[in-house]
Amino acid sequence: MGKKRALLVALKFNNPDMIDSHISCHRFEECITKHCGFLPQDICKIIDDKNSKPHEVSYDAIRRQLHCFQEMTKSGDVLLFYYAGHGILEKGYPALAMYDNLTITGQHLQLIVENLNARKAVFTVIADCCHSGGLLRYAYEQIGRSVVDRGEMQRQGILLSACQQFQVSLGTVECGLIFTELLIQFITEANGIITYWDLITKVKLALCKTGAIQIPGLYCTDEEAKAQIFEHF
Repeated sequence: MGKKRALLVALKFNNPDMIDSHISCHRFEECITKHCGFLPQDICKIIDDKNSKPHEVSYDAIRRQLHCFQEMTKSGDVLLFYYAGHGILEKGYPALAMYDNLTITGQHLQLIVENLNARKAVFTVIADCCHSGGLLRYAYEQIGRSVVDRGEMQRQGILLSACQQFQVSLGTVECGLIFTELLIQFITEANGIITYWDLITKVKLALCKTGAIQIPGLYCTDEEAKAQIFEHF
């Protein structure tokens, strides 16, 4: 059995109204540890709280940790990258906001996808932020409507997005981000034994019932959509 590693990033950019990103990140860590087979020593969490120093939550620190996990990954391993913070459109494409006006783009993540595909590992990205649909630019759109031309279906990473490329992620609940909290709810109910397709379908229906104006997305191949979350197949 391969190893599972996770990089969890939650940035509120000194905005007290975004404390929900920190709360949900902590809860998501508990969830994947309890239900999805991730070990605490294989999880790196980067959060800009009052105890963090600027260099610890910088663009360079996050890219460096992603690169480190990428280089440690071997055939049969699983790598999860979770981001809660600001999502923006950069030159018309989704990007994850970092400090110093820098971003992690789909192009950055594509390089990791290509590297991990060569190593026969599974790479999953969860983006709980605005404009997150289509962040993995070449991943096939299963649920959503952000991509006009779906193109050829091939393994290009797995993306779970809080909303569509043209949407903002407005939904919050008491003590947490609604998208992450729903992921936690359904993963917990299934004790981690749930497919990517079923997970996002349940989240989509639950969001619809709340009246939240955001449509979650799933981007991957048919085989990946039917696979159990965070498992090698």
